[in-house]
Parts: sequence; C-alpha cells; structure tokens
Amino acid sequence: MDTRWLAQYEPGVRYNIDTAVYASVDALLADSVAKYGSKKAFTHEGYSLSFAELAELAADFAAYLQHKLALKRGDRVALMLPNVLSYPVLLLGVLKAGCVAVNLSPNLKMTDAAYRLIDSGARVLVVADNADSELVRLLANQPIYHVLVAPTQGAPNARVGSPMAWLKQRLIRRPGREMPAGAVMLVQALRRGRRYRPEVTPVETGSCDLAVLQYTEGTTGRPKAAELTHGNLIANMLQADEWVKNTLKPGAETMAVMLPLYHIFSLTINLLLGLRLGSHQILIDNPRDTAAVVKTLSHYPISAFSGIDGLFRALLYQRGFAALDFSTWKITLASGLPIERSTAEAWRQVTGVALTEAYGLTEAGPGVCCIPLHLCLFSGTVGIPVPNTQIQIRNAAGQVLPAGQAGELWVKGPQVMRGYWMHPEETARVLDENDYLATGDVALMDAEGFVFIKGRCRDVIHVNGIPVYPEEVERIVTRLKGVRAAACIGVPDPQTGERVKLFVVRAEPALTSAEVMQHCQASLEAHQLPLVVVFKEKLPQSSIGKLKREALRQTQHRK
Repeated sequence: MDTRWLAQYEPGVRYNIDTAVYASVDALLADSVAKYGSKKAFTHEGYSLSFAELAELAADFAAYLQHKLALKRGDRVALMLPNVLSYPVLLLGVLKAGCVAVNLSPNLKMTDAAYRLIDSGARVLVVADNADSELVRLLANQPIYHVLVAPTQGAPNARVGSPMAWLKQRLIRRPGREMPAGAVMLVQALRRGRRYRPEVTPVETGSCDLAVLQYTEGTTGRPKAAELTHGNLIANMLQADEWVKNTLKPGAETMAVMLPLYHIFSLTINLLLGLRLGSHQILIDNPRDTAAVVKTLSHYPISAFSGIDGLFRALLYQRGFAALDFSTWKITLASGLPIERSTAEAWRQVTGVALTEAYGLTEAGPGVCCIPLHLCLFSGTVGIPVPNTQIQIRNAAGQVLPAGQAGELWVKGPQVMRGYWMHPEETARVLDENDYLATGDVALMDAEGFVFIKGRCRDVIHVNGIPVYPEEVERIVTRLKGVRAAACIGVPDPQTGERVKLFVVRAEPALTSAEVMQHCQASLEAHQLPLVVVFKEKLPQSSIGKLKREALRQTQHRK
C-alpha cells in the first residue's frame, strides 16, 4: 500500500484510528450529553439549545415518528430546512427512530424537489414556515403521507399560538402563501411525541444501518442519492476529529456554521464533529447577507470557521469584517471549490489564520484529503489523505500511475458510501471489487503524497488531443481586474476537436471582450485560449455556490 504521505502528518496525528468508537449517531449524541449536558450546543439568532435539550427534543420527535406516524426502521424522512435550530433536532430525531434522513435544499426548484421526494420514497416531509405557495402546490401532487412545518425563528418547541392563528398570521403577512392541508406544526409534533415516549421501544441502530440519503447535484443526468450509513458518518467525523485534535479542544470551541447543514460537508464537519467536541455551534442561515454575518460573528468568540472561496472573498470586501476580533480564531477550513491564492493570502493577512484547504465528495461522507494544520502556506494542494484513507491515481485503463502524472482519483476508506440508492448499475460503475470509489476527479499526487485536483473528468476539454482543465483557465481569467467570475466549457471545433468557450461576469461594466482576450493571450498556453468570450449577469450555481457547469452546456446545446 502506498502511504508516502505519512511523513507529512502533523506530529501526534495518527493514520490508523478506531473508527468504530460509536455504533451510531445516536450513541454519539448520548456521549455528548453525558459530557456536556447543560452547555450550549446550537444558537440561532439569539435562541439556544443545550446538549441535554437537544437530546430531549430529538427523543420527542423520534417518539412522534414511531408512535403517531407509525414509521419503521429504514423509512425515509425528508428535511427541507435552512440552518435553524429545528434542523439538528429533526435530523437526530430521525436517526434515533431508526429512520433515514433525506437532506433537501429549501432552494431547490420544485421539479427537482419533486423528483427527490418520489425517488427516495419519503413518507414524511418537514418544511420551513416560510415556504411559499409553489411548494404547497408541489406537495398537493406528491405521495407524501405527512407534512410538518418547522419554525425558522426561535426554539423548535416554542409555542407560537394555535395552528389556525398561526396560519392566519402567515396569510396576512405573506399574501398568497399557505401551508398544505393537514400539515402539522413541529411544536405540536414534539409535544405529542413527549407524551408517547414511555410507550416507545428504543431502536438499536448499528454502523451498517443507513443514516442519510444525500443527493448529488445531478450535473449529469438525474441526481442520485449516496447511501451513507451511520458507520460512514461516524468514521469521517472521527477522521476529522483526529486531524484537528492538536488545535481544537473538547468543550472549549465555538464554531460558525455558515454552510448549510443539509449539505454533507457541514453535516459531518460542523454538526457531528461539533457534537464530538462539545462545541457551541452558531447557525447562520443566510451567508450571502455578509453584513448580517459580520454582525453575528462579532458577538461570539469564534474559533472554527468553514466556507468556500466566494464566501471568503465576499467577507473580505464586507465593511466591518477586518475590524473583528480574530484573537480566538484557530481554524478556517475551505472546501467545495478551489481557493485562489489571492483569497488565501488576503484572508491570512486580515485574520491572521491560514485557509486550510480540504477535498471531499458526497460519496465519501465527504472528507478524503486535507492540508495538515501545522502547514500554513498556500500551495494549491488539497493536502494528503486523512486517517484510514487510501488513494490511487489511475489512467483510463485502470492502471495506477506514478507520482506527478494526472489521472482519475480513486479513494478507499470507512467513510465511502455503500452505494447509490436504487441504482445498482451506477454503484457497480464507481465501486470496484476492492471497495475503491471512482471520484470522477482528475488529480495528481506528487512524490511527497500531496494531492492536486485538476478538475472533473467530464469537464476536461481536449484541444488537439491536449487536455485543458477549465479550473486552471478560470483561475487565470479571474486575476484580471474587472472580472468578478469566470467559467468555461468545451465546444465542438472541426479542426481541433474542441475549443474553449469562456463565460465572464464583469465586476466593471466597461470591461470588453478584447481586454479579456488580451489578458488570456498573455497568461495562457495556445491550446487554453478561448475561442469566444460571452458576458453574463451571473453564473449558474448550486446551493453552496459551486458552479453548475452542466447548465452552461445545456444553454450551449439549446442554441
């Protein structure tokens, strides 16, 4: 087994760890309550839940699912919520009941939400109290047996008034918006669940039991749900815990939770790791409102912070951010998108904390690689494999490539999913007989074991047989003053096979295509040069700000 990266591990961080410390997420929660019971676990807009309160409410919801709704082990419950106090209560309650959480973004298009609800076979859907009439129309036509409405403000068990009074208030404040007939308010469900708890038989959940159906973004064809077990989630949380143990101390940290908890990165690295560490997690439901984010950050001694490149850049430009007290900050973790050198350098200059880049994917729960925390300089790498993780770089024939050669990244470890929900053929395509997962990413590993991500396999543009990686082109284009964002795709060309088509979002309206091309000619190789530059008002993005390149391709095909 190739483990050349072990020499780069931070002193004291182990490669071989026990990833079976907890049999389930519920066992993790019980351990956290025993250690940190009265300590604050989550806070949102001034309202807080302690670890003990969190566990009590999760038990109430589990009892409601089991007794009132008669859900059985393995039944699916869809959660369609932003970062509010209800989310951790509901997720942990679903898992305590032996059910499976289906994480859905509240920003999904209704057709996409409908597909996921049908595909997962969800019997329950929990929506936020600010859901609009379009969602109501969707629910009226879907085979969802039960719909619950969770508050976006305050504690999930706070009484807001009678259901009818609440609905009237919603209709008065938001004309044309209503909740589906038969919907139950979460406060009612929790209070009923508390009455049922003595009659409920605890569900013994093990590491092999399915915990979460986590849908991919669906950039090629229909989205698929990765089947992540309790063992997968616990393993990746413990891998992260080992990685940060020299820096973050149990019971002493405050995490700013900027990325949505319905996304696997935030679920594992914030929610679950926060439970393990006894951290106080500050939930932020709208990270795009950077002025509000800065105000929130100013109220707490933040020590751990995670995000993506666009979020970091937006905060750096936000008035008041540089004046925050960064003396308590210890870790800033970046994932999801490549980090620009300029962003990393500016972030360190302002905060005094390095941007620690990591790499992962939904199918791996998500963590695969991370930069060791004692290495502080930006180098363009996503780091080295985390504990208990093996990687290989393979060519198209499946052969393992030597250091310095680019190929597809394959990963093996206890965090890797058991398969795709209801897609055995797709599962067989990405999981080989030795339990290695094909990531679909082009990468290379250097002689010291550091991994460099070049881009997605499907996104590589071949110009006269030479590979062009869109991320490399985009990184150079965004260095031009006047460019806010850039993206490129390959388009057919009769002479070269493919050529680069570049899309640019201007920061300065006066920027011309000639100026962009001049910058490209001075900075790019001939085969990387765009055939055409197209200006756009914005680029299509996922719920966490990742570029949806397939949407640009579809636009191209429609022309």
